[in-house]
Amino acid sequence: MFKSKKNWLFLPAAIFVLGACSKGGDERLKERADIESRKAAENSVLSENENLATRAQKNEARLAHRQKFFTAVKGFYEGSFILAGEKHRIRITLTPSVFPLPDGGTRHPDEVTRDLEKLDFRIQVQQWLEGSPISGGGCSVEGLNPDLKNGNLQLISGACGSLFLAITDKSLLESATPREQYAESIDILAPKLVAKIFDGEITSIPAISGFTLSNANAETVYFIAERVERP
Repeated sequence: MFKSKKNWLFLPAAIFVLGACSKGGDERLKERADIESRKAAENSVLSENENLATRAQKNEARLAHRQKFFTAVKGFYEGSFILAGEKHRIRITLTPSVFPLPDGGTRHPDEVTRDLEKLDFRIQVQQWLEGSPISGGGCSVEGLNPDLKNGNLQLISGACGSLFLAITDKSLLESATPREQYAESIDILAPKLVAKIFDGEITSIPAISGFTLSNANAETVYFIAERVERP
């Protein structure tokens, strides 16, 4: 009987030890769960950063590809055409909305995406009677997106009327009329020049061919405008 009482005296101590062990085990499990949670969060951040970097690299490559065309085409072009028996001059200025980043520069992925979305041309068109610069007028339009596959630009604006342009070279300047030059450019020359631009064979085009439809009359006027230095 005495032995049985002795066993009952040790029972609360045993329960206390078991409770303490259980509490310590819970704390270790919680600590391990916290560590695993932090690791999972860190891995998630790393994965997200890697995805952002990958997207940024792809967008940088796309932007650099498009910039080749804009860099080759931007600039000043001047030509002439005959309208109502009189010789007129035309000057076309093409300015990119976004310029290439200097070598070695870095940007946040959002900046790259924004530049890719914003990249387009601002075009300014000026016309005047030859020998009388003050006789003319002009207009400008922003947000002109070129056809990067075929090398042409189309502008339809209330201020500027309708203007259709194609990049070209000087191979037909002596042997073709402006209308023939445009037809040859839109079908053959412009796509070939685009391929050379993207292949890095050329970095600047020598001329643009085009035609315009005036708001004042229905006459179609063809012209060739050659690259010039800043007027």
